[in-house]
Amino acid sequence: MKRFKGINLFITEPGEKKRFYCQVCSSKCTVLRDQYAYTSMLSAMAKKKTRHDEHICPRTDEKWHEKAVGLIGISIWFPAIEEKKDLLEKLNNILSENGCETFNDKI
Repeated sequence: MKRFKGINLFITEPGEKKRFYCQVCSSKCTVLRDQYAYTSMLSAMAKKKTRHDEHICPRTDEKWHEKAVGLIGISIWFPAIEEKKDLLEKLNNILSENGCETFNDKI
């Protein structure tokens, strides 16, 4: 399961009344309230857990969603790759096959 903050995972203060939507499939995120855990790699390295709410896309565990998140991650980490057009085409195919809006040229 791939979770990336700001894409299919959002963290807020406990009890904060916000709605988040997955940046991959536009699904409304489900909320796990009052979690006590690490919120980043840095907090894990410092062994500092905090109370927070987690907003997670309900489709995160589906294979196609994981693949789409991976493609978006590649486009973020490697923005200058020559294959970006092919990457976008693959991503849009995955999204359209699963009834989601496509990205056009947004990545």
